[in-house]
Amino acid sequence: MTANIAERHSQMQCEKYAVDADRLAQRLQQKKEDQPPSADRSGRDTVEISEDARQALEALRNRDHIEIAGTVEPDRFCMEQKVFEEYEQAVMAEQREKVTSGNFDRHVDKMVSAYQKMKKDIEEKYADADEDKKQQLELLDKAYESHSKLMAKHTETMYDLTDFTPQITYHSSKHVTEQQVQTKPDKLSLSGRYEKGAIRDHAYNTFMTAIGKGGTASQGKEDLNRIWDYYAASR
Repeated sequence: MTANIAERHSQMQCEKYAVDADRLAQRLQQKKEDQPPSADRSGRDTVEISEDARQALEALRNRDHIEIAGTVEPDRFCMEQKVFEEYEQAVMAEQREKVTSGNFDRHVDKMVSAYQKMKKDIEEKYADADEDKKQQLELLDKAYESHSKLMAKHTETMYDLTDFTPQITYHSSKHVTEQQVQTKPDKLSLSGRYEKGAIRDHAYNTFMTAIGKGGTASQGKEDLNRIWDYYAASR
């Protein structure tokens, strides 16, 4: 029995919404006429929302990549998603032989190779358009960073699974039998025990350092390779 972890990327879509302006105006006018005049309204329409709605809006304000600044930029959002998907496909298209050790380094190599190829294509395509080139390179950096975050979280999940041993309980009319099911090879040996989030942060920093977008990794990659190798051998 094996336990496999799969990352699923939700498909984000950009949609256009049309507002029935006339109907909305009539409803606002009717609401205004139905309410008694008040000195503190200053002639402005007001909208009351529930506490749950207020908290939901506040949560949106605090989410990554969302800024409430009075304007929405759907085109930018769509471009970010498009470049991210293209980068994901480029990473998957990188062919490497399967290995028994160094699986983390192997994936870093695929990530960097895909990044460099896309960067070269952008620089050639927008050689005479500096602003467009700058924007596309920024989107590529963002796509690489997003992929790094996903794979860093995946690395943390693999690390958490190293202590996981599922147990199957067999029931019958006469007795109950419990059996430990071994799902992985010999116990993983690391240089130390990591605090929650430390493996994720270390993997992320290593990914970013690989393209010169971060500082120096806090330690060697031996433990990251051991985690990836251990997980690969357990599948």
